[in-house]
Amino acid sequence: MGAGLECFTADSRLSLSIGDRLTRFESGGVATFPSSTPGASVFVPVPGMTPDGTWLVTVTDTNELEVVNGGFFIYLYVMFPNAPAFYRKAPWVVYRC
Repeated sequence: MGAGLECFTADSRLSLSIGDRLTRFESGGVATFPSSTPGASVFVPVPGMTPDGTWLVTVTDTNELEVVNGGFFIYLYVMFPNAPAFYRKAPWVVYRC
């Protein structure tokens, strides 16, 4: 079910309108890559996720990601091979708009 917010001025003019969907937190966690090889990937399952533009994923550092049906992939992006272990961790958060 959609929700929204509209604010009006004293003379009934619309001053703020937030669409029919409010962004909400869905899930979060830390993905661990199997290796520190540049281009390594990990799949994070998110039930119901589709690449329809209503999902927002944030990942720390300079990792790349791809939203697909049922979740998303995070690709490890490091400047040098055999990176320290902390580069193998990627905290992420998923929101739904």
